[in-house]
Amino acid sequence: MLKHGFTVLWSDEDNCFIATCPDFPGLSAFGESPEEALREANVALSLFLDEFQESGKNAPLPKTLVHNNYSGQTRLRMPKTLHKDLAESAENEGVSLNTWIIKLLSESNAISRVENKLECIARKQTIELATKVQKQNPEKSGTSFVLQQDFMYEQDLNGEDYGQAKTYIN
Repeated sequence: MLKHGFTVLWSDEDNCFIATCPDFPGLSAFGESPEEALREANVALSLFLDEFQESGKNAPLPKTLVHNNYSGQTRLRMPKTLHKDLAESAENEGVSLNTWIIKLLSESNAISRVENKLECIARKQTIELATKVQKQNPEKSGTSFVLQQDFMYEQDLNGEDYGQAKTYIN
């Protein structure tokens, strides 16, 4: 069995603990205690790994803890045209090329973190919507709601679709 790690943090917004797996950006689980969130995350991870196996795709390898002392230096190769563009932009801004590249990397990193947070919020809202729809349709007690990209459709426990019954999520 692969040894994937988890992060468990308290969420004031959700009023519960949330466990995430850095190896699987879409995986998160909630719990009233850190232990419960971790148990739920392990269930979700098992389902993720089953899906990879069934589809014949390779699951991401677990990330391991690396004890490095980062020097803050790296060597970077780039096309001459990009080097020229960056150097000209830095000169126009009145900063060194190094400072300009750090600024661009920092901005890109911040945007990426915000996008990841927004994806987590969207997943949570999708789950809340699915739960709400399921509560509003108690007559379909043998139904689970399958979330798929930007829409959700009902499916009975045997995997049979209920025709064209789709609820689109915008």
